[in-house]
Amino acid sequence: MNQHHHAPSFKRLVTAFGLLFVVVVLIYSSTFKASWHMDDHPNITRNERLHLTDLSFHSIFGTFFASPVPSNRHQIYRPVACLTLALNWYAGKTDVTGYHLINIGIHYLTASVLFLTILSLLKTPNIRGKLNGSEGFVALLAAVLWAVHPIQIQAVTYIVQRMAAMAALFYLLGIYCYLRARRSTSPYSRLFFWTACVLSYFLALGSKENAAMLPLAVILVEVIFFQTPDSPPAAKRIFWCAVGSAFFIMLTGTLFFMKGDIFAFMKGYGIRPFTLEQRLLTEPRVIFLYLSQIVYPVPAQYALNHDIVISTSWFKPWTTLPALSGLILIAGLGLFQIRKRPLLAFAILFFFLNHLIESTIFPLELVFEHRNYLPTLFLFVPLAAGVKMQLDRFRGQRSPVYWGLVILTMVVIMGLGVSTHVRNRAWKTEKSLWEDVLHKSPGLASPYQVLAGHYKKIGDDERALAFYQKALSLKSQRPKQSRALALNNMGNLYADRGEYERAIGLYRDALKVYPGYERSLHNLTLALLKSGQLPEARRYAGELNSRFYNQTYLNLNGFILIKLQKPAEAIPFLVQAVRLAPYERNAAVNLGVAMTLTGQHDQAEKILTTIQRKYPNDIVTLLCLIETYLRSENTQGADNYSEKLFAVGSIIAIQDILGRPGAPNREVPFTNRILAPYISEKIKARSKKIYLP
Repeated sequence: MNQHHHAPSFKRLVTAFGLLFVVVVLIYSSTFKASWHMDDHPNITRNERLHLTDLSFHSIFGTFFASPVPSNRHQIYRPVACLTLALNWYAGKTDVTGYHLINIGIHYLTASVLFLTILSLLKTPNIRGKLNGSEGFVALLAAVLWAVHPIQIQAVTYIVQRMAAMAALFYLLGIYCYLRARRSTSPYSRLFFWTACVLSYFLALGSKENAAMLPLAVILVEVIFFQTPDSPPAAKRIFWCAVGSAFFIMLTGTLFFMKGDIFAFMKGYGIRPFTLEQRLLTEPRVIFLYLSQIVYPVPAQYALNHDIVISTSWFKPWTTLPALSGLILIAGLGLFQIRKRPLLAFAILFFFLNHLIESTIFPLELVFEHRNYLPTLFLFVPLAAGVKMQLDRFRGQRSPVYWGLVILTMVVIMGLGVSTHVRNRAWKTEKSLWEDVLHKSPGLASPYQVLAGHYKKIGDDERALAFYQKALSLKSQRPKQSRALALNNMGNLYADRGEYERAIGLYRDALKVYPGYERSLHNLTLALLKSGQLPEARRYAGELNSRFYNQTYLNLNGFILIKLQKPAEAIPFLVQAVRLAPYERNAAVNLGVAMTLTGQHDQAEKILTTIQRKYPNDIVTLLCLIETYLRSENTQGADNYSEKLFAVGSIIAIQDILGRPGAPNREVPFTNRILAPYISEKIKARSKKIYLP
């Protein structure tokens, strides 16, 4: 009898999961080749901590510290999400397909867990029986509306926003486990689901910090769906214990993320064009922008960046006070409907609760659409319940209204799907996405900055310079950094042409706008090095190392000291660099050269041969080895490696490396006056062998 009772339910679940899978895959099928964008690069493609080459414990553990900010690399950073991105890198490097497959899979799983969670909510004491057995329909319709809505695109198609999607998935799983634990009669089952709830919370926090609100969401669920004025004393005790536990967990979590300083976030306002007060005044208008995107979901409404006028007072712009008043009224509606319309109350209050972190006091960018992925999870539940009630009302009357509602519901779902599919086209390439931003927000600097980079890549330097120049006078969420970035990138264009003095001037201008700017400080050091201004390059390299201690800058200091003919002073820097990154080629080669120049030929040979075995086709390493043997008067060793040199590199390639000053981060450390005559003789000898009969 039990088997007969559960079989149809199981079939309905399988059907629901299958339908969600088809819908999600169909709508996002065009995104498998969507390119990398904006924050993808510092977080993934340029983040060496995520570039797994093996699955050892040490390598995997290192991904837990993969902050895109080098100075924060000693702190744990979103380890759950970062580990999945690192595994993607291990499997496919920069091929975007695997990343999109996982992102879409996460979206599908979230939609499926959402369906199960809504189904559980509709069976709680304060809702049970009100939907006349339509719980499955309401849960599925609400999950489908959420999954196909274009407001979710940024969390799904934007690869790095997997962090937001995973946080929402585990957050939702935590609510589902709480509901299962709360409704379970078995002590073992309750223990399992309570444990799973807590684990889900930490997995959510390990994906993104906005999941910190889960304990409050659980309290909201308890208040709306379980508690009543006449609840028994035991239930009330459980409730207050849950409240106390939730606030304790949130407090400890907050102190952990803020490193014990609850006002640490205020420092972020130093780089923003708005104050805390202005942000609090502006965000109600931003929330109404999000609501307009949800209610009127046409592709023209969406953009990666939005040009938002900052509210400087209650009346400037005039929409500030009405927006704030509107949000208070909506929140009030949610509070007053807790008993009468619990689904509506929960949808409203859950939405506001999960905008508290990213849309209030913290100095983040003002607008990003992916911030709605979590808050909108239950927003479509009252709509789905309302649709079902109206369908039931007109079903038995053979009324055209019934079929009109059916058709309208299908049209809405299809319309949302089409809108999502169309909007996803903008994400196909970097150029298409930022041209979309430029069209919708021509007053922002960011689209000009990114498109200038695109034109630089394709060799249109003049257009790139014009776009960077335009960006200097436009708005940005980080105005100082934006201006410095434009000046820095203009400097890069001139440096690539070999016009180092113009590049140096632009790098200095960037540092005047944004003192201590790491990119400009690094590029200025390289430009001074390449233009032969070694003492000044050394000064800036020292500043880089003291501000942003890492392997790259230690190596740069060592290399400059070699060029200044101070190899003994270079060795300590290079030893530290090699310790930080044992298999990094440049620092190890430079250390070998420094040891050669100080007469430590055996140690130099050991280091360089180790690197040569790891990188057998690297011409620079082979040239350094040859110099080491020549300086130690080991002509046999030099001859052996010269044979390897000509085996891996053409004569033209070797002459090119001997004759050029080197590329950024790959400056050649060998001595031409020693190597050039020897290599020339070897080339002549090989030429004679070719021409003699």
